[in-house]
Amino acid sequence: MREEMVLKTGWKFSDGIVEGGELCSCMEDKMEDVVIPHDWAVGRHYRPDMKYGGEQGFLDRAGIGWYRKHLVLYEMREGYHYDLVFDGVYENATVWMNEKLAGFHRYGYSGFRLDVTSLVKEGDNLLAVKVDNSDSHPDRWYSGAGIYRRVRLEAIPCCHMDPDEIHLKTEVKDHTGTVTARITIIEGNTAEEQLRMPVHVSMEIFSQEISEGKTEIGPVKEQEAELSLVLPSVRRWDAENPCLYEVVLTLRQGAETDEIRRKIGFRTIEWNVHQGMSVNGSPVKLKGVCLHHDAGSLGAAATSKTWHRRLELLKNMGCNAIRTSHNIPDELLMELCDEMGFYVLEEFTDKWRDGSYGRFFDEDWKTDLGYMIKRDRHRPSVALWSVGNEVDCQGSGFMLDILHMLVCEVKHLDGERAVTCALSPHYADDSKQEWMAVPERLDAIERIAKEVDVLALNYQEQWYELIHERLPETVILGSEIYMFFRGHEELCMNYSTDNPWMEVERSSYVAGGFVWAGIDYLGESMGYPSKGWGGSLIKSNLVKKPVAYLWESYWSDQPMVYFCVQDYTLMDDLSREHWSCPRLAPHWNFEQYGRTVIPYMIFSNCEEVRVYINEIRYYVKRPSQCESRIVSGFLPYVPGCVKVVGVNDEKEVCSYELQTAGPAVRLKLEPDERIIPAAPDEIVSVLVSAVDRNGTVCFKDRSLLHIKVDGAASLAGVDNGDLMDPYPFQEARVPLHWGKAVLVLRPSLEPGAVRILVWADGLMAAEETLEVR
Repeated sequence: MREEMVLKTGWKFSDGIVEGGELCSCMEDKMEDVVIPHDWAVGRHYRPDMKYGGEQGFLDRAGIGWYRKHLVLYEMREGYHYDLVFDGVYENATVWMNEKLAGFHRYGYSGFRLDVTSLVKEGDNLLAVKVDNSDSHPDRWYSGAGIYRRVRLEAIPCCHMDPDEIHLKTEVKDHTGTVTARITIIEGNTAEEQLRMPVHVSMEIFSQEISEGKTEIGPVKEQEAELSLVLPSVRRWDAENPCLYEVVLTLRQGAETDEIRRKIGFRTIEWNVHQGMSVNGSPVKLKGVCLHHDAGSLGAAATSKTWHRRLELLKNMGCNAIRTSHNIPDELLMELCDEMGFYVLEEFTDKWRDGSYGRFFDEDWKTDLGYMIKRDRHRPSVALWSVGNEVDCQGSGFMLDILHMLVCEVKHLDGERAVTCALSPHYADDSKQEWMAVPERLDAIERIAKEVDVLALNYQEQWYELIHERLPETVILGSEIYMFFRGHEELCMNYSTDNPWMEVERSSYVAGGFVWAGIDYLGESMGYPSKGWGGSLIKSNLVKKPVAYLWESYWSDQPMVYFCVQDYTLMDDLSREHWSCPRLAPHWNFEQYGRTVIPYMIFSNCEEVRVYINEIRYYVKRPSQCESRIVSGFLPYVPGCVKVVGVNDEKEVCSYELQTAGPAVRLKLEPDERIIPAAPDEIVSVLVSAVDRNGTVCFKDRSLLHIKVDGAASLAGVDNGDLMDPYPFQEARVPLHWGKAVLVLRPSLEPGAVRILVWADGLMAAEETLEVR
C-alpha cells in the first residue's frame, strides 16, 4: 500500500552560502531549527535601499538558503520505490539525498516530484535542499523565500498509478451522476515474476464514508485504463452546499496494492449572455476577491489553518469566489475551496515573457501549466482557468499566438472548463503611458475574444456596454474591479462613485466581479515605508476595514447594517487612489471638536435604516434611494452612542453600535481557540485590544505592546495591520493600530500549557493560558 510521510519538523536552516551543505560532514550546530512551511525573508528588517524593494515589501528575499533534514527509514520495503514531493520552493531548488544529487526545479509556484529510490537507505538519510534566490527577478508582489509549501516522502509499489496522470471526470443529469477515471499505470522496476501477475484496477465512490458504488476491471494489460461508474442518486455541489464525494482508486498486483484518493463534486457550469454563469441550471453571480499567496506575518509560509481563517472571514461576508492572482495556488487553498464552497478562477501566471515568469516561460510553460491543470482538474471549485494577467501587447499577433497556444494546451488537458486571460484596459504602446482609444481597444478585445471562452476584463466597467454591443454573445467577467470608484469612458481612472458592482447587478451578460484585492498583501508597495498593498477589504491581520461591510451589504443574504465615519485625520497608508476609498473609520471619538458635523456612511442590505445618537433619531434615505446603496451625509458630533438599525417590512432585523471610547486603561486578549492540537501547522491567532473601563476598543490608541509567550507554543508572528509600521513581523513588540494587533502562535509537538503575557506602558497587562493537546 502507498504510504506518505509529511516532512514538517526536524529541519535545519542556514541563511547564506554553506560550504558542502549537501555533505554529511557539514556541521549543523549553527543552523536554525525550522518548521515547514518556512519563509526565511518575512522576519527580516526592512531595507529601504534594496533592489526591487517596492515589489518585495522591502523584505530582502535575495540570496541562498540551505535546508537539511535527517530522515529515518526503519524499513526499506522490497518492491517499492520512493518519491520526494515538493508542493512549492521559491525558488531554483537543488535537492540531494545522502550526498547524491536527486534533482533540480526552477519555478517557485509549481510543485515537483523526484524519484529517490536509488538514493535512500534503511536508517538515517540526509536530505539537503539548496534554494537560490540570488539572481532572480522577483514578482510584482512579495514572493517569499524557501520551502514555503508542503514536503512529503512517498513509498509506492513498483507497479502503481501515476498520481499526476489521473483524470477524473464527472457528469450529472437530473439526479444521476457518472464518474469516469482515466489512469496511467507504471510498472517501474517490478520483478520478472511479478510482471507475470495480472493487474486489477477498481474505483469506489464514498459519500460521508458510506460506499455509493464500485467498479473493477482486470486483468489490465495496457499502460492506460479507464473505469466508469454510474450513481443513480447524487447530491450536487455548489458554493452554498459544497457536497463532496471521495473517489478511491485501487490497483492490485498479487499481494501489493496501490491506492489513491481524490475528492470530487457533481455540478454543471455553463456560460451564456442571458445568465452569465449558471451552476446546476441556476444563474450565479461570482462575488469574488483576488488573493495573493502571502499570509501577513507568516509571509509565504501559509498553513491550511491560515487559509481556513481567511476563507471563513470572506465566506461570512457573502463572498463566493476566489481568483488566485497571479500564480499557481497552494494545493491546501484549493482543497479548502472544494470543502467550504468557493468558485475559483485559477490563474497560471502573471505576464508571459515580459514579467517575472519570463525567465522560465519558453522552456517551462508547458510543464508548469500542466502541473496546475492536472493537479486541479477534478475539483468542483474550479469554475474556469486563466492563462495570464495583463500581458503585454494585448491584441497583437504576437500576443494572440501565445494565447492560442496556451488555451489549446488547457483544452487538451481539460476539455470541461472555460478558459480566459485577464486583460488590462490596454495600453497604446509599450511605454505604458497612454491608453488605447476606445475604437482601437474594442478592435483588440474582439480579436482576443475569439481565443477565449469568457472575456475577463480588469477595470473596464465603463466600457462593458460598448463591448457588449460589439460582442453580443460574449460573457464578460470583471477579473479585477475597484472596491469603490469607477472609471469614465474617456478616463480610465475617473472617480465616479457608481460602484463597479452595480454593473454586475445590472447586466445579465456580466458573470460577476473580483475585487482587487480581498486582503492586504506584502509587496507591490507604492513607496517606503509601506511594505505592501493596502487597497483591500481586509487588513493583513484579518481585521475587516469599513469598506468590507459595503461589500457584505452587496453580497450577503443575511440582514446587516454598519456605520462608519469619514476621518481625514487618519494617516495615509500610500494606497493608490483609484484602488482606495474615502478615509473610513469605525469610531465615534472626535475630542478635537466642540460643536461640528461629521461625515458618515451607512452600509446595509435592508429596506430601511434608522439612525440614533444617544436615542435621538435622525432621518436618512433608504439605501435604494442612494447611489450604490450607500447612505451618506452628516451627523452632529455628540459623545455617546451611535446606533443604526436595519428594518425590513417595518421590523427591526439587525443593528450596529459605535460607542465613544474613554481613555485606554487595559489590554484585552481574545484567542480564536483555547485548546490547540499539538501540530506545528495548527496556527493560533490572538487578538490584542486596548479598551477603556467599559470594554470599548480605543481606536486611536497606539501603545507599544511587549509580548512574552512561554510553554508549549512559540510566537510565530505579530501584525497590527499597519503596512506603514517599521517593526519586523517576528519581533516580540508591536504598536497597536486602530487599537488592535494580532499575535500568531505556533504550538509545539508536545502537549502542555501556553502562557501569554502582553503589556504596554500605562495600561493594565493582559494574560491568557491556552492548552496544547
